[in-house]
Amino acid sequence: MAPKNQDGSKRVPCSKDSTYQATQPIQKLLYDRKAGAWALSVSTRSLDYLVASGALETRRIGRKVLITAASLKRYAAANHFGPVNGTEEEAALKKHEAANHLGPVSGSEEEAA
Repeated sequence: MAPKNQDGSKRVPCSKDSTYQATQPIQKLLYDRKAGAWALSVSTRSLDYLVASGALETRRIGRKVLITAASLKRYAAANHFGPVNGTEEEAALKKHEAANHLGPVSGSEEEAA
């Protein structure tokens, strides 16, 4: 971890004998699953569903899957209604529909006719 200056900013080493004082805190560009889930206030499983559905951009470094900060900010700025694709509630609803031979529930009268 980089040492900090008196004002709390991080000192970033530039060479062996000099340091560069960062005027702004260093922002993360990539987040691991746990940190990404924490940033969105969701579980890691929900984050995995978002990654699998393509809602979040990822980068791979070796075996590690990292989520881009831009995609986390973009997702957080948008409105999302309903459950995350692949959640247990959605799976239970699909199982119930299949067991009772029901189609998806719709509010449109045209589809009922």
